Amino acid sequence: MKKLLLPILFVIPALFFAQNIKKEKVKSSFLSYPKIDMNGVDVNTLKAEFCADKIKIVNQSVKKGSNACKAGSGKAQVIEIFYYQVGTMDPASYLRISDNSGNIKYIERTTNMAKGSIEFGKKKCYWTESVLKSAFAKDKGSFLKKSQKEAEKNALKKAKTFLNSALTFTYVPQEIAVLYPKDKSGLYADLTKAAETAGVAYKGLKGNASDAGSQSKLKEAIVIWEKALTESTPELKDSRINKKVTMIIGENLGRAYMYLMDFEKAGNAVKAALDLQKNVSNNGTIRREALLTEIIDYKKGYELNQKLKVNTTPVKVAITTKPQSEIEQFKADYKKHGRAEAIADIKASNEAYKAGVASGEINKYAKYLMVMTGGKQLTLPDLASKMTGGEDGEKLDVFPEELTTLEGLTHLILRGNNLKTIPASIGKMVQLKKLVLTNNKLTSLPDEMGNLKELKNLVIKGNNIPASEVSKIQSLLPNCKIKQ
Repeated sequence: MKKLLLPILFVIPALFFAQNIKKEKVKSSFLSYPKIDMNGVDVNTLKAEFCADKIKIVNQSVKKGSNACKAGSGKAQVIEIFYYQVGTMDPASYLRISDNSGNIKYIERTTNMAKGSIEFGKKKCYWTESVLKSAFAKDKGSFLKKSQKEAEKNALKKAKTFLNSALTFTYVPQEIAVLYPKDKSGLYADLTKAAETAGVAYKGLKGNASDAGSQSKLKEAIVIWEKALTESTPELKDSRINKKVTMIIGENLGRAYMYLMDFEKAGNAVKAALDLQKNVSNNGTIRREALLTEIIDYKKGYELNQKLKVNTTPVKVAITTKPQSEIEQFKADYKKHGRAEAIADIKASNEAYKAGVASGEINKYAKYLMVMTGGKQLTLPDLASKMTGGEDGEKLDVFPEELTTLEGLTHLILRGNNLKTIPASIGKMVQLKKLVLTNNKLTSLPDEMGNLKELKNLVIKGNNIPASEVSKIQSLLPNCKIKQ
């Protein structure tokens, strides 16, 4: 018995450690293109205006400390003092860029109403709470004025940094973590090599996005990652490229494609990784969501200015600070132009989705998948689409072939349609655990359903399927419960 247990003890740690994720950390920088369309624009004709809202006090809490204090002409003594920890809401601030005709080219909220805190009286000698309270009531106005000035100073600094990135090419410093599974047995030698190769590539691309040798190395890593994805089986925990490994590969690919300015592939890679972990939030999902935001943000500037010659010389556009009395106009301008940009982004996203469906790169039913315990569920007609008048809210007359290629689909609900036949290609849907075909117009089921060895529940009530057909399927799937 001990001889049998020994190999098992070696195998289990190997599988366990193989799933630990390591990081190849490297410092690089990404070439960000101007955020506004600079084609034919003379920078000297642009003007930039900055405006900040008021800082707000949210609360204040009493804290204790100690200071060297003295009374009258006596010697200073260290005593217990009281001070306020003042909770604040930092002011939202805006940067508006216009041409010499006053047309707004771009407007950005460079700081949001973030929570912060300021100390009042920590270096004073307020020896009781009542003394502290009285002092705060007396000096609150000057305290707020000073705090406002400091907040505006910090916000203006951010606005200046943003202005340069909005109008010219800039290298954004990045600390990149290339992820790969910890590997002692050689099982992940390819992914380890890809991480090392990518690390060298990112170092070479720091401050030099057009370095051909580094780009070539990054492409080498991409080839390895893409090849590994061809054997991805997210539903099987013990597979080499399981869900965990698939997600880190997707993240690696997203960053790599972004550095090669292939934003379409970058976005798709990260979205695919996020789709594997819907309705879950952890460090990995937060990191991938942040990466996707980066990709979308950088993509805009690249698409606008990709024909321009790269020039990283900082621009010289002075920022005029506008009085707080004009903040409402800045808010209105941001709402108007920000909304227009958001609508344009949604339109572009929809067009890209339609193009992906038309080319076959995107499965049109993937967006309806719902993550649930043990897999993913798809229900057609889709209720949301039905409510908005979409085509996928209509009853199906034919079983869509696209369903047979959906990854990770375990529960398929097709009740209340007009299906007369089920195609033989359903045999490819080997991950199915439950299939509901209630209230259709079926008279038979294909023999290929015998391939669905994971199928545990088949519901065929409300059809005209004879008992002989049901017996046939039951013999092919003895572990499946059939409801008729």
